[in-house]
Amino acid sequence: MKRKWWTVCFLSILAGSALHFLYDLWPNPLTVVFAPVNESVWEHLKLLYWPFLAAAFVLTKDEADGRKSWCGLLAGLLGAPLLLLGAYYTLLSGFTLHGLPLDLILYALAMVGGFGPVSYTHLRAHETSQDL
Repeated sequence: MKRKWWTVCFLSILAGSALHFLYDLWPNPLTVVFAPVNESVWEHLKLLYWPFLAAAFVLTKDEADGRKSWCGLLAGLLGAPLLLLGAYYTLLSGFTLHGLPLDLILYALAMVGGFGPVSYTHLRAHETSQDL
């Protein structure tokens, strides 16, 4: 089961990367909602939000009690952008580090960081008395 979660995390990272170019390929009002239109940090948070939200629905589809899993998913959905913004502005302002490779690494780490609470709450939700 844990493998499924990390597979979905990896696919979410790839989906967010693909969303980066969606508006350039298909510019219309619908793609403005899902894809960044300009190079602002705020617009690029869409690359985290939409794939993560889609992953949440995929991961809770077969759950008997999806509420427990949604707690971690919502924490990750809110935490990943905060992690990205905090790390980005700390590195940019505090250390004057910036560049495409660093941005890609931060994006992947923020997505993985967002899936961390998801994995933890999912494993806790499926523990039995034998596991404790």
